[in-house]
Amino acid sequence: MDLSAVNKTLIIDELLREIKTTFHYRTDEPEKCQRDLEHIYDAVVNDYLENSDYYISIIANKFWYMNVRQIKRFAVEFKIYELLETKLIESGAEKDRLSKIFDTLKNIIEHGPNETAESSLNVAASGARRCQRNWDYSKSVAKKDVISLTDIAITMPAKQARTYFELIVSTDQELNNFIRKNNLNISVIRFESVVRIIFSKKIPKDRLQRDILEKKNNSKRVKFINYLIRKNIIFPSNGIIFLNTSFSLKEINNLTDKIGFGLKKFFS
Repeated sequence: MDLSAVNKTLIIDELLREIKTTFHYRTDEPEKCQRDLEHIYDAVVNDYLENSDYYISIIANKFWYMNVRQIKRFAVEFKIYELLETKLIESGAEKDRLSKIFDTLKNIIEHGPNETAESSLNVAASGARRCQRNWDYSKSVAKKDVISLTDIAITMPAKQARTYFELIVSTDQELNNFIRKNNLNISVIRFESVVRIIFSKKIPKDRLQRDILEKKNNSKRVKFINYLIRKNIIFPSNGIIFLNTSFSLKEINNLTDKIGFGLKKFFS
């Protein structure tokens, strides 16, 4: 069973309804519950596909800081995890294989982190200290390394020390080649199904700088957005594009063709 084909949104929505009805007393910030459940869901799917407990261990370890658990009670969380496990089994996942992943999650939350040398962010940070300038584009970075390095980027410096913090990681080499080949005065940052077009070649360090850089190309940006509207594509006001994972390859190709044509037309 390929869990990546399961409708994540429907399952998360059902879990949130359970929290809001049965366990409404547990939190007054359900949006944080949704964020955490999405991280856990993704980790479970990745571990299930790779037959490991690597990703769920990373998520579970975050419940601890300086050897102190960051939540006092976890009975409700475990009830929701059990419901998630049930939903995935109903979707066709193998029970024994899935149970090992959820057992790891609950065991770490209850008894403490299990960071190993392989899963430690310190190891990933040490490997990232030197800048490699001779890239081998024929090779790809392992998903677990992308996740570790992304985790480093979003946890240092602390978000509270910045007026604005946004990180989207792109591993799409074809997209990067398209921009370079056509000499487009834009940048694209991407992580999984989330894409952000920046209307400047320079990657901004924060939102304020991004707004200043994009202001120079505002007239071209307006023409580009109007072009997309004529092609029945609505470009979001915040510029962040969420690609539906249920899109067919034909639909994805149609979007990229039209967006690519518009970018070449107005930003070459």
